[in-house]
Amino acid sequence: MIRLRTLGTAVLFGAVLIASPSTARAQEKLDKNAQFCEDFDQHVIIGGKLDEASKYLTDDFKEHNQRLTANSLAEFLEKMKGFQAGRAGGGNRGRGPAAPVARTVFSHDDVVVFIAPRPERDDPQNPGRKIPASTHFDVYKLRNGKIAEHWD
Repeated sequence: MIRLRTLGTAVLFGAVLIASPSTARAQEKLDKNAQFCEDFDQHVIIGGKLDEASKYLTDDFKEHNQRLTANSLAEFLEKMKGFQAGRAGGGNRGRGPAAPVARTVFSHDDVVVFIAPRPERDDPQNPGRKIPASTHFDVYKLRNGKIAEHWD
């Protein structure tokens, strides 16, 4: 079962589902996984609380972001500290929670996908220029209740 959630409204794809205790438990797990990934994003990535990362990530966590590629929790934390230091004064990383974003969320088994539109905005590196509108995505793979891999 794949679940799509937009602005808090649930839409189910596929065949009509018959409500049963096992279906309800499966849906609860999907919701829990999506909330867990959202909490990681808000607290650690956006909020800059790197000391909380081990609560969310496996020790052998794999980060597939080209700017932050990492093959362990320790390597990820080292790179994030450098990334945050390099972004001082720019962006929102490590500067508190961001404004809520309308995102589409897909959850299936132990995979969670967030898709969010990014509006056109000013380019902080080039005054007077705009960064075009785009779409951002995050894919999380969970294992044993923690995030084992991330792509964006």
